[in-house]
Amino acid sequence: MRGWFPRALLLNFLLALTLHGLRPVVSYKALALDAGPTGIGIIAACYGILALLIAIPAGRWVDRHGESPSLVVGSAGIAAVGILLVLANNLPLLAIGMLLLGAAQMVFAVGLQALIANGGSADGRDGRFGVQTVVASFGQFVGPAASGFIVADAIGTASGATAPGAVTVQSTDAVFWIAAVLGIVTCLVSLTLWRWPPPEHARMREGHARPPTNESMRVAFGRVLRVPSMPHAMIASFAVLSSIDIIVAYLPVYGEANAIPVATVGILLAIRGAASMVSRAFMLPLRRLLGRRRLLVASTGVPALMLLLLPFSGSAVEPLVVVMILVGFGLGLGQPLTMSWVATRAPFDIRATAIGVRLSANRLGQFAVPATIGVVAGVAGLTAIFWSLAAMLAVAAVVIVQSPFDAVGVSDAIPAAE
Repeated sequence: MRGWFPRALLLNFLLALTLHGLRPVVSYKALALDAGPTGIGIIAACYGILALLIAIPAGRWVDRHGESPSLVVGSAGIAAVGILLVLANNLPLLAIGMLLLGAAQMVFAVGLQALIANGGSADGRDGRFGVQTVVASFGQFVGPAASGFIVADAIGTASGATAPGAVTVQSTDAVFWIAAVLGIVTCLVSLTLWRWPPPEHARMREGHARPPTNESMRVAFGRVLRVPSMPHAMIASFAVLSSIDIIVAYLPVYGEANAIPVATVGILLAIRGAASMVSRAFMLPLRRLLGRRRLLVASTGVPALMLLLLPFSGSAVEPLVVVMILVGFGLGLGQPLTMSWVATRAPFDIRATAIGVRLSANRLGQFAVPATIGVVAGVAGLTAIFWSLAAMLAVAAVVIVQSPFDAVGVSDAIPAAE
């Protein structure tokens, strides 16, 4: 672990902590501003719109100019969004905040994943990616629990909201201020990576030049999609990440409808993150035991079944805990396993572009799925949200079964989680 890698891990933790602590509170603030299920879906969808548009350009920019500038720009953007969310006193401003948050996160994520892939020795890449996935899961575990307790403290109870309407606009401000401060800290750490980058970068080690400036984005995009099994990987990744986002956005709505305290909802989301952290820690043994295909099918099929059963839990916390454990365990494996199709097969000169293409597909899901499910919820109720997710994950499992997953050339590297 050279000096750059601990700093990259710290950046990864701060990003996960900030985003997963902030986004459920955005749903609570939207509820306090009288948003309904459809409005929550639209605001959640805004997180993916700008990110979808800039993912591939961000990847090309990183391929040409390096990773550190994108880390600085992305983290500064997250800090600015935290302040904007404090000032947002209506639903349109809240939606704008989510638009900008998604864009800032995208710029940061492309740079960070490319840094982990390219920094250090090639034979140590598996270990770097494995450690990073666990660190990301730890941030996903701490963030929701901490934000839930902060909001509960702000409304003056030990357990949070016990009835609809208990969370006010002002009670969410502390979380957004903390997110702004964490964004500034992340920016400062990113500057150290710009000043003191990895001493053994893939570009210098392998003698690669930067990608030619005359290669258009369309040509690079086509090169990425021509990689065998790449579309299958992106469909599976789309389903997994979209499911995580919908759970983060709508579990607070489910809790509000069933009089589940805010702090308890935060703990449930933290349990999901903790389960993902555990599954990633045991990914290599599980993959050796089950094989790639069966493990990925299980990582989508089991969460699909759990989300099908979730609405039957009502206000009972114990079954929700079981559901969050199994959903988190499965989806935690799905993210890095799908990334392994992409990051390890792309040529060096389009590696960040390939990461951007995958993230673009994910953001398409983050835009289209919440908006669609928000409309479904407005018509058919909250139950339809979780059943829709179950159906989407089941389709992903079928795609995985039918894909050329074990094609020659797929590396065993474990990639970074988002």
